[in-house]
Amino acid sequence: MLSSTKSRLAGKNLSLLFIAFLFLQYTSLAQDGWVQQTSGTIADLESVNFYDANNGWAVGESGTILNTTDGGNIWNVQLSPTTDDLRSVQFVDTSNGWSTGWGSGGKLLRTNDGGQNWTDISDTLSIVCSYFIDNNTGWACTKRYEGNDHILKTTNGGQEWISQYEQYFGVFGGGFRLIYFNDPSTGWAIIGGGIGGWTSGLLRTNDAGENWEEIIPFDPWGVSSICFLDSITGWIVTSNSAPSPGGVIYRTSDGGYSWQLQFDGFRSNWFSSICLINIDTGWATGRDDDEYGFILYTSNSGNEWIEQDCGNVAPINSIHFTDENNGWAVGDSGLILHTTTGGLVSVEEEQNNGVPTEYNLTQNYPNPFNPSTTIKYSIPQSSNVVIKVFDVLGNEIETLVNEEKPVGTYELTWNAPNLPSGVYFYQLRAGSFVETKKMVLIK
Repeated sequence: MLSSTKSRLAGKNLSLLFIAFLFLQYTSLAQDGWVQQTSGTIADLESVNFYDANNGWAVGESGTILNTTDGGNIWNVQLSPTTDDLRSVQFVDTSNGWSTGWGSGGKLLRTNDGGQNWTDISDTLSIVCSYFIDNNTGWACTKRYEGNDHILKTTNGGQEWISQYEQYFGVFGGGFRLIYFNDPSTGWAIIGGGIGGWTSGLLRTNDAGENWEEIIPFDPWGVSSICFLDSITGWIVTSNSAPSPGGVIYRTSDGGYSWQLQFDGFRSNWFSSICLINIDTGWATGRDDDEYGFILYTSNSGNEWIEQDCGNVAPINSIHFTDENNGWAVGDSGLILHTTTGGLVSVEEEQNNGVPTEYNLTQNYPNPFNPSTTIKYSIPQSSNVVIKVFDVLGNEIETLVNEEKPVGTYELTWNAPNLPSGVYFYQLRAGSFVETKKMVLIK
């Protein structure tokens, strides 16, 4: 009884705080989860890249190029100089961008006006992948240029190139697949399988490409995407990797010299893209053996990957985030998905078996948490249940539950990706019962 009385007093004091600070602005959360946007095309989209939360581009089948300046609410078609399939797109600011294609020998497109005008600057080079660190400096990989495969570097936006590395990787499936730079000095290039002595490979440079080190053996094969946070910490995903029936996720903590398997065997998945926004938070996408797209999420550096609900959508080919909350994923048949909550749904609730004999609100777990936590409560009789979250000033943050509930014990998961670190309170009201508890969000 004493504990319950204290809880009621805490709830009353919290309500008084709320009234006292009524003039303060309420905090509102953006729409939860993944929401499909209208692309205006049925072409398969292969790559997406956003410079900020508003300005983004998507490219794909038959030279399709789309652009948005409002976060994807409206996508506009941009005039493309090619009908070849485009496989990648990258912008270093809102004006300067590049896109590569694997059509008739490989292409590299360039724009310096946000995509209003695109120019094919590949000339006679068979460019299959590229990466730029600013509007002048970048690298590209070629296939069968003057008999060999090359890594090229430009210092004038792609108008002129110099060869930094040259090798022959075989005729069937061999050659460069990806190139990625984390900073002006440190970069990696992925080599695909083929006949001629190479099944897979990884090259690394520490001096802007003046010298490339061959890292052998490199066990993962079928690499489809690469992401590094710094010169030593990175991830790759594969679209195919023996002996797994599908793709896998690997992580390196030594710059690519060794790789640790983090994820294997998700519904015979084929991974297409991976994006880490910081050391903890990231997403991976692809398709399963039923040809549905999926999105996996990690909040602990890839040690655990959880599937997010994106609906029964087409295969997903690329994902990009500008921060922990704002992200886009594109896929087949013009699919574009968008989230402003990191793909997280703020409240997920389920009812547990058992008939409780008293009202009860348990301490959330984990606590502290980031960014999700579980709240469990019990009601011994049918009641109108209201559960709300408040900040330390008494401002109402969100209503988690507000409905009639039958007798039972319930458990809900609350995600707070948009909230800052701090102390928050959650309060249960059911009939005349009121109880409030404290929780701590740490990011």
